[in-house]
Amino acid sequence: PLRHKFSDGKEHHWVQYAQILSIEAAGNYLCITTRDREIIARGTLKALEHETAGSALLRVSRSYMINSDAIESFQRTTGGKTELLLSNGTTVTVGPTYAKRVNAALGL
Repeated sequence: PLRHKFSDGKEHHWVQYAQILSIEAAGNYLCITTRDREIIARGTLKALEHETAGSALLRVSRSYMINSDAIESFQRTTGGKTELLLSNGTTVTVGPTYAKRVNAALGL
């Protein structure tokens, strides 16, 4: 599938993967930032990561998934971590557990 249905309990939102910039986890809720709106929905990154395997959505930390097509630039911090700048101005730090996978996926 190229889209996912997110539900907040009252409304259901079909969102194309290509429209998603980032997804932030907050307990059993997800804050989905798209090109034109934010959606708060129930769910976990673990389940979403499994469902979106093979898409441009990439798990980069315990709390974040990002759309690799939304990365504008990256930089290495003095501590050796990688920070990704997304097209909406959000900066996301790659978690140590995910660093090798992210670097390989992005060709860094």
